[in-house]
Amino acid sequence: MRPFGLMLLLLALGSGLARAEPGVAVILDSRQSGQSDLSARARRFVTILIRQNELADYQFSLKTIDLATPAGRDFQREFRLRGRDLPALGYYQRQGNRLELRNLVRAYQSPQEAAEDMFRCAQVEAPGLITSTTVFTGASLESQPVGALVLQGEIELGTTPCHVSLAPGRHQLTLTHPDCLPETLTLNLKAGDHSEQRLELTRCPSQLTVESSGQALEIHLDGQPLGSTPVTVPTVAGSHHLRATAVGVFALEVDLRAEPNKRMLAVLQPSPLLVRVGWAGLEAEGYRYRRTAYAYPTVSLGYGWGRRGCGNWGGWGGYGYYAIPYMVEESVQLSAFDLTEQVDSQLKKSARLTLVEGGRSADCLLRYQVQALQGEVVGELSLLDPRGEALQSFAARREMPWLTFDTEGSARKRAGEVVDELTAAAQDWIEQNLEPSSLSPEDQSASLKVTELGPLP
Repeated sequence: MRPFGLMLLLLALGSGLARAEPGVAVILDSRQSGQSDLSARARRFVTILIRQNELADYQFSLKTIDLATPAGRDFQREFRLRGRDLPALGYYQRQGNRLELRNLVRAYQSPQEAAEDMFRCAQVEAPGLITSTTVFTGASLESQPVGALVLQGEIELGTTPCHVSLAPGRHQLTLTHPDCLPETLTLNLKAGDHSEQRLELTRCPSQLTVESSGQALEIHLDGQPLGSTPVTVPTVAGSHHLRATAVGVFALEVDLRAEPNKRMLAVLQPSPLLVRVGWAGLEAEGYRYRRTAYAYPTVSLGYGWGRRGCGNWGGWGGYGYYAIPYMVEESVQLSAFDLTEQVDSQLKKSARLTLVEGGRSADCLLRYQVQALQGEVVGELSLLDPRGEALQSFAARREMPWLTFDTEGSARKRAGEVVDELTAAAQDWIEQNLEPSSLSPEDQSASLKVTELGPLP
């Protein structure tokens, strides 16, 4: 299996070499004074461009052809070159033993420009191979901390980590960072030089005082113990990680920033180690119904009169009743606001639970549904995890009195009893089955307040 894989690799490399291979020929006549120096400089720039394009030997070649040699005279005759035009650079492509000259830069005075012209020709002939056609001279700069501004005089060159392009010669660069003292860097570069610089900047001093509301906390700053609050320590400007712990409260892990040459005050507000209960909503539904009622007014049945003997007589004939139907509408409305306030009040009395609001992270959620019916009030409580998945459910009901003169008031009272029963059941279940999880990053950040006290003395 391995020889077969090796054979495939050799075949692949052989096929690559068989294709047209681009390259640059440095052409000179060593019998003429001054040509060797110019050609050596041109060769150096071509070498730099090959390196900057990360080209391998089998991808791109560099040759030196001296017309003073027999091979050079053959080359001069084949391509009709004249010695007085030299030194020169020739871009060529080789196919096997056949060499084809594509372009020629004759009698150059700037070896760097000649090398760059040749690479522009190579870029046209092999567009996927050549990317850089200009000799890069400059530096790669890194700093700790990162984000330092690189200046040359008043000109901004970039922010670390960065690559800066510079002309050959002497350069003085200044690195500035809001948390550090300025750093000056001097570079002496030749054409094609690429300097790599890694600088450790000196941070400005700062001072940090840590206090806590309530009980004392054990403080660690950037992993180092500082003792119990309140505590004051010298430090340096920039970002720091602070850890605060104590029995019975959530551990705090917060990031803070110390300003350069300032006295800083960090006040921590620890949260009791309680199961955090949040709201998923409370729905309270009443009812409305209509019924037919009847009125029974009293009416006269008539009045009669007549003559009896020599006189007259008269009088009522009697009374009657009849039914008049009419519609009676009755409604009962429950107050979701009052029931929510009742749940709030009950949960706040708990020694192991705390009610969180405003979208803050919770360990579980409560969702109530309460409904008043004719004859009873029913309720259901769903206990959910933070993702909204059901953990447990509870139900409760209360019967309405058979005879009452205030139906709505009675229904509201029964609804309050239902909510109290559901809340108590959920409370017991939570205390027996749930443990408080770590504070969310948002709650951690809300537990920290940082202010400036003024400049360092």
